[in-house]
Amino acid sequence: MFENLGAKMNVEWNDGDCMASTGLGESEVPMLYYFTGITHRPVTNAPNTECTWLIDESRRSSTHAPAGDWRLFWPGARPGDDNELLRVFVRTPASSSSADDDDE
Repeated sequence: MFENLGAKMNVEWNDGDCMASTGLGESEVPMLYYFTGITHRPVTNAPNTECTWLIDESRRSSTHAPAGDWRLFWPGARPGDDNELLRVFVRTPASSSSADDDDE
């Protein structure tokens, strides 16, 4: 599971990025680091983090998207685990129309 996440993160992760976490269990923390090299930052309020990335562990029956400008990047679960779900979100702030304009 984390090996797949590591492969995806290697392509998308930028220098200076950080990953906040909510609900991440003790057994998942070393696996996250081993396969991705990412040290997470536990938070209680995802919208207030300065991190670009968020990893959330929750029960499948109570999953909800975090408030704010987050989009789902990767979902995963341990094989055979029908209860817990890990999801990684990436912050996608609304782009400014003036930044997209290229008037010359």
